Amino acid sequence: MLDADPIDWTDPDHPRSTRYGDLFAPRAGALQQAEAVFLRGNGLPERWRRRERFVVLETGFGLGNNLLATWAAWRADPDRSRRLFFLSLDAHPVTRDDLARAHAHSPLGDLAERLRQQWPPRVPGLHRLDLDEGLQLLLQFGDVQESLGEFQAEVDAFYLDGFAPRLNPAMWSREALAPLTRLAAPGASVATWSAAVGVHEALGAAGFSCRRVPGWGDKAEITVAQFAPRHRTSEPAGLRALAPHTQEAVVLGAGLAGATCARALHEAGLQVRVVEALGAPQRTTAGNGGLFHATVHADDGPHARWSRAAALRGRQWLRRHPPPWLADGLLRLAEEPQAERAALAARLGLDAEFVEARAEGWFYPGGGALPPRDWTARLLDGLALQCDTPVATLQALDAGRWVLRDAGGGVIAETGLLVLAAGAALPNLLSTLGDPDHELAASLRAQRGQVSLWSGPLPGPAQPTASGGYVLALPGGGLAAGSTASFDDDEAGVRAADQARNHALAERLMGRRLPPPDDGRVGWRLLAADKLPLVGGLIDPHQAPPRRPTQPAHWARRPGLALCGAFASRGITWAPLAADLVVAQVLGWPLPVSRSLQAAVDPARQQVRALRHRDPADARGSAPAGLSA
Repeated sequence: MLDADPIDWTDPDHPRSTRYGDLFAPRAGALQQAEAVFLRGNGLPERWRRRERFVVLETGFGLGNNLLATWAAWRADPDRSRRLFFLSLDAHPVTRDDLARAHAHSPLGDLAERLRQQWPPRVPGLHRLDLDEGLQLLLQFGDVQESLGEFQAEVDAFYLDGFAPRLNPAMWSREALAPLTRLAAPGASVATWSAAVGVHEALGAAGFSCRRVPGWGDKAEITVAQFAPRHRTSEPAGLRALAPHTQEAVVLGAGLAGATCARALHEAGLQVRVVEALGAPQRTTAGNGGLFHATVHADDGPHARWSRAAALRGRQWLRRHPPPWLADGLLRLAEEPQAERAALAARLGLDAEFVEARAEGWFYPGGGALPPRDWTARLLDGLALQCDTPVATLQALDAGRWVLRDAGGGVIAETGLLVLAAGAALPNLLSTLGDPDHELAASLRAQRGQVSLWSGPLPGPAQPTASGGYVLALPGGGLAAGSTASFDDDEAGVRAADQARNHALAERLMGRRLPPPDDGRVGWRLLAADKLPLVGGLIDPHQAPPRRPTQPAHWARRPGLALCGAFASRGITWAPLAADLVVAQVLGWPLPVSRSLQAAVDPARQQVRALRHRDPADARGSAPAGLSA
C-alpha cells in the first residue's frame, strides 16, 4: 500500500519530509548534488557517449531532481546514447502540486513541467513515461525491498539516494540492495552521497568494490563503486532478448494486437511489415465501440495488477495516438456498499485519480470507450500492410530468421523477427510449429461474442456503463451493448436470441425501456485457461531443458519469434502495454512491467503448467514430449 509523506514547506527552498525528518536535498542545491555526486560519480556523461542505450537506476525518486539533472545533461550532449532509460522507485510518491511547487523557480522548469504533465496516479506498480525522444522513465511506486526486485534490466549506473541511513535504514540494508547483483550490467557503477560503513558493507555483499572519494557540499566524502563480483550468475534463458540486433519485423495480424505491436516496433526504429489474412484491417475487430478500463479485486492478483498497468499505459497511448472519437470515464456497477469499496481502494493504495468508489459502483476516470476498428486502422496508417494474405505455415531458418508460406508453399515473407498477433487464428498458426506449441494451441479457446447496435437517435448513458456486459452511447445518437460470450460456437451471423439478450442487458444498465436493436456484429476472442494474455517468446524445442524446468523463465526461447494475443474481451485495454512488452523482450530493453507480471503473461507458463502434471521424471528435468534434449 502507498501512503503519503506530507512535505513541510516551512522553508520553501528546502522542503523536508515529515515522515523521516530529513531534507529532500542538501542546502547546497539538489541539481548541484545530482551533477557532482550522481553524474560525475558514475562517469557521466562520458560513459553514455556513442552508446545505443544507457540504463540508470535510482533508489528514491523524491522530487525528481536527479532525473531532471540527468535528462538535461543527456539532452545537451551531442554524442549522447541513442536511448536513455531512467529507472527509479518511491514508496511515498509526491503529488503533481508538490512537483510544481518544488520546481517553480528551477532552471530546469521546462523539463519539470513535462514531468509534471505526465505524472501518473499514485497507485502501486511500474509506470512508464515517455519524456523525450529516446528517453523513458520507468517509475516503480512501492517499497524498495519489493520494488528493486521487480525491475528487469541491465543497469549501467546506479544512483543510491534517499533519506539518511540513520533515519531510513531499510532503504540501505543488505536485503534492500541485494537485487543490484542481478541488475548490474558488466562494468556497472554506483555513486552515492553516503559514506556510511553499513552502505559499503551492503554494496560489497552485492558484488561491488567501494571506495571513498572527496565529497561535495557539506559531505567530506562520498562513495563510488564498481561491479566486481567473485561469481556472476547467468541470466535465465527465458529472459534473454529474442532478436536484439534485428532491424526488421513482420507482424502477423492487423487487429488490435497486431496494430499496436507494429506501431510500437516502428517507433523503436524497426522496418515493419504487417501481413493480414482478411481483406482490410477494419474487418478484424468487431463492434462499433469497445471499452477500456482497469479492474479492482480484493486479492490484487496478477489479473488486477496487469489490467491496472495496462489501463494506465493505454491512456498514454491514446494521448499519443488519438482515436477518431473517445468517450471519457467508465462506470462499473457494483452491489457492495460504497464504504466497503472505499475501504478496499484505500487498502490497495488506489487514489481517486485512478478509481472512485461511488454510490452506484466503481468509476474509472481513465477508462472509457473508443471505436476499435477505426483506432486499429489509424495505428496502421503509414505502415507497410499486406492484406488478403492467409499464412499456412511458419518455417524457422538459421540465425533466428523466419519464413511465412502460403498454402501452395510459396514464400510470403522472410524476416529476422516474426510477431504472431493474429487473434483467434493463433491456435492454427501455433499448431504448424509442432510441440510444444501445438500443446499451447490446444489450451486456447475461441469465444464468440455478439454486439447489438441501435442507430438512434436515442439518449445514451452519461458514460459507458458495465456490469455483466456494457452499454455505451455512440457518436450520432446510437447505442452499442453487449457482448454475449459462447464457446465452441462458429455461427457468423447475427442471432436473434443474442440480440434479445443484449437488449435486456442495455435496458437493465440504463434503467429504462429501449426499442429493439437495429443491427449487430459478431467476432471471436481468444482466451487462455487463466484468462491472462500471452506475451513473449515461445519455448525452443531444440534446446535442452533447464535444471529448473518448473520455472518458465529458465526455458530457452525460439530466437526471432514473439507471441502477442489471447486478450479475451480486454483487447483495447491490454494491447498497448502488451506491445510495449514485446518491444522490450525483442530488443533487450528494460521491461515496462514488473518481473512478476512478465511471468504472469509469459506464454511458457502454459507449457510448464502442463509439465507439472506429467510424470515426476519430467519435473526433475527430462525433456517433455516434443522437446529434444
